[in-house]
Amino acid sequence: MDLPRPFDPDLERALAPAQRALLDRYGFHLGRFAEGRARLRARTAFALNFARGTLAPPAAAQLPALPPPGSAARRHLAEIGNAAIARGEVAAILLNGGMATRLCGFV
Repeated sequence: MDLPRPFDPDLERALAPAQRALLDRYGFHLGRFAEGRARLRARTAFALNFARGTLAPPAAAQLPALPPPGSAARRHLAEIGNAAIARGEVAAILLNGGMATRLCGFV
């Protein structure tokens, strides 16, 4: 396995084969994890946690309007979305609270 440096061999040894197989199945990259962990321990990761440039919501013109509820076009979009969900191609994440900590106290 090609792992970027720094790599912690103790972390590799700490994983049982079944754990490693599960992580590999989902594309977990131990080297990247070790690099991130090293940045957190060295407290250098926080410098990367700030937005650069101007933050603004998209303009209304940039957001496409959905077809009217009940229309054939709306049903077609729902079918496409439901099929993607059924194939396991859709994921969602909900971050709840604690953002000030993740953003180094600046919100």
